[in-house]
Amino acid sequence: MYCYDCVRALRQFLGRIEGVESIDVADGMVKVVYSEALIGREELLRLVTDTVNKLGYKVIEQ
Repeated sequence: MYCYDCVRALRQFLGRIEGVESIDVADGMVKVVYSEALIGREELLRLVTDTVNKLGYKVIEQ
């Protein structure tokens, strides 16, 4: 993800999700640190995937 506006939009959206502690976007990768006590992995992955897809990118889970 290299578009500044896309990175900003992703950070703004994901930053509003309860349980998301930090978001790092670098070299085409997004790293999200979150509290499993507040949001489950599958729910967060769904939200991240939906957001990234809407911005025209694809999620490759690592």
